[in-house]
Amino acid sequence: MNSRPQLLQESAAAGGRGWIIAGGAVVLLVVFLSPFASRLPDGLEWVAQENGLLQAARDAPFRIMPDYTISSLGDTALSTIAAGLVGAAVAGVAVWAVARLLPRLRSQKERAGS
Repeated sequence: MNSRPQLLQESAAAGGRGWIIAGGAVVLLVVFLSPFASRLPDGLEWVAQENGLLQAARDAPFRIMPDYTISSLGDTALSTIAAGLVGAAVAGVAVWAVARLLPRLRSQKERAGS
């Protein structure tokens, strides 16, 4: 492995694109299927409701996308899909930013340690 490290680098770069494409396809599938999800509360919300915790909870001081919808589009399937796309885009940008930042932090740490 020490004699040909480029083999690892080339395969890692090629494999990374495949994972990104597959991940993007899964995200799109989930986003477009999300309007068919149950409108019933999830497990955590149900437990909070059963134990009277929802009444004691305070509303958030802001509402960006209440109930996973975009308010201007109403409570429609399109609104849920749009909210999912926005959420996936925000998460994707956050992951991309961290992925870009980590190598820089590592190289700074290595330089400081040398």
